[in-house]
Amino acid sequence: MRLFNVFRKHAAVAFFGRPGVTLLLLLSIASALFCVDAIDGYGNGRYYRSVDNIYYQCFSLTDLNNNSTVCETDIREYLAERYEYDANAVLYFTRHEDPDDPFGEYLIVGYDSELALSRWWAGTSGRNVFTSQELSDGARVAYISDSAKAKAGLTDSVKIDGVDYQVIGTAFFVDYNIKGLLPSSEADELMPTTSEHGLNFRRYYVLPYRTYETAGYRPDFILVKMNGMTTAQVRDAADAVFEDFKGISGTYPPLDTTDLKSENDVRYGIYGSILCIGAWLGAIGIFSLWVKSQSKKAWVFMACGLSRKKLMCYACIETLLIAAGAKLISWLVCTAFDGQLKQLKVMTRPFSAIPMSALAVTAAASAVIVIVNISRMTRTQKNYE
Repeated sequence: MRLFNVFRKHAAVAFFGRPGVTLLLLLSIASALFCVDAIDGYGNGRYYRSVDNIYYQCFSLTDLNNNSTVCETDIREYLAERYEYDANAVLYFTRHEDPDDPFGEYLIVGYDSELALSRWWAGTSGRNVFTSQELSDGARVAYISDSAKAKAGLTDSVKIDGVDYQVIGTAFFVDYNIKGLLPSSEADELMPTTSEHGLNFRRYYVLPYRTYETAGYRPDFILVKMNGMTTAQVRDAADAVFEDFKGISGTYPPLDTTDLKSENDVRYGIYGSILCIGAWLGAIGIFSLWVKSQSKKAWVFMACGLSRKKLMCYACIETLLIAAGAKLISWLVCTAFDGQLKQLKVMTRPFSAIPMSALAVTAAASAVIVIVNISRMTRTQKNYE
C-alpha cells in the first residue's frame, strides 16, 4: 500500500507538474501509433480485396459423369447445410452442340449468386447482376456474350432451345477466365480452342440457376467460389466435395493467399514503421522536454530518500502508462472513424501483430531512454557527493 501511495503521488506530480508537456507527449505517441494502425489497416483491406479474386477463392469440379448425383445437387445449399461453408457463387457450365457455330458449340451457364456477373466477365451493356427475385423465381432472363448478341441481332430477347429469354445485359466473354480455373489436362477438352477459330469468340448464355435447373440442363463442369477464406480453407472445402461425390475430380485455386499475406505484412509493416519513425521524429523535441522534466523530479525524489532502483521502476511504469494511454487514444480514433476509414479502404486491426509490435517498441525505447537519463543523473549525483 505504501508503494502504491508513493507511486500515486509520483504519477500525480508527473502529469499535473507539467500537464502540457505530458499531454503533448501522449498525443504525439498516439499519432505515431495511429499511423501504424492506418497503414496496417490499408494493407489489411488490400489483402481482403485481393483474396476475393476468383483465382484465390475458386475451385472446380470436373468428371461429373463419374457421379451423376453431383449434377442434381445445389452445391451452394449443400455446402452451407452440411459444412456451414459460405459459397457466394456457383457456376454450372453446359456445353451445347451447334453445327453452325465456329466452335461447334456454345455454353449455357447456370448462375447461382447475388454477386455481379462482371466479377467473371467484363460487362459491355445493360445491367450485370440478376435480382434476388429473378434468382429465386427462375425468371426467363439471360446475360449473354457480345458474340451471342451479334447472332441474335438488335432484339432485346434471345431464343435458346426454342425458349425466349429477355436479355438483361451483355459482356465481353473470353475463355481464358474460365480455362485458368480448370485442370490443365482437361481444359482444352472441356473448352476446345484452336487457331482455326480466328477472331471468333465462343457464345455464352448465362441464366439464373433456377431457370437453368428448370430447363433440365446438366452441367459438364462446375466452378465454386468461396467467400472470405484462405487458400487452405478453400482446399478443405474442395476435399469435402471430392470425398462426398467420389469419382469426380477438379482443381484447387491457382493462387495461394499465404504468399500474398506474407508479402502484404512485410510491405505494409515496413511502410508503417517508416511512418511511425517520421511521427516520432516530429515529437522528439517534446520527448526531450519531458525527459528533462523527469530528471528534475528525480532529483527531488532522491533528495527525499527514494532509492535509485525504485526511481527507475517508477519512471518505467510511468512511461508504460503513457504508451498505453496513447494506444488507447489511437484505438478510440480507429473505432470512432471506422466507417470513414472503410470508405478509404482501410480495415484497421489495432491489436494485431504489427500495431502491437509498434507499441512494444515505442514503450521499450521510451523506457530505455528514461532509464539511461536517470542512471546518468544518479552517477552525476554520486560524483558530486
